[in-house]
Amino acid sequence: LGIILPTRGGSVIAWAIGDVGVEEEGLAMAGVLNLFLLPIIIFEAGWSMNHRAFVDLLFTILTFAVGGTLISMVVVGSLINATCHVHGVCSVRTAFTYAALISAVDPVATLATYAHLQVDPLLNICVFGESVVNDAVAITLFRVLNEGGIFQDTSFQVISTRIASQTSLLLFGSVGLGVVL
Repeated sequence: LGIILPTRGGSVIAWAIGDVGVEEEGLAMAGVLNLFLLPIIIFEAGWSMNHRAFVDLLFTILTFAVGGTLISMVVVGSLINATCHVHGVCSVRTAFTYAALISAVDPVATLATYAHLQVDPLLNICVFGESVVNDAVAITLFRVLNEGGIFQDTSFQVISTRIASQTSLLLFGSVGLGVVL
């Protein structure tokens, strides 16, 4: 536990007392989430899914995930930019980076309702697959838009190519790693 939590050479009790700063606690919690909790959740979701139906619906899932996330990001980013006089966020980069951060919508309640109502399994897989893939798209959008100078001396085509290549790398790299393991 001392390896995961930054205790500054002390004991785990120092963590409980509050001797650790907010930055260190945030890094530790992100590490616990990304290294321990998230892989378990993703593994269970992938294990319990009907793989054949997911592959059959992959084009539909990708269309909804990529298209929906991009539409959501553009609408939210444009609205933030258009209303900058109200809240003071007038940087285009900040507006669209924040929009990319919140554009991935997780349909937890929808999937729970589908399970309760026993809807068509293909619809359930389509919504579940879209929720998994749109997270990858949102992460990629956030990374690309958060890079310094992305809106300076860069054309729309270069930004689009970078987003598409990083999304594909993240999506297919994860699938490839899962197949290898």
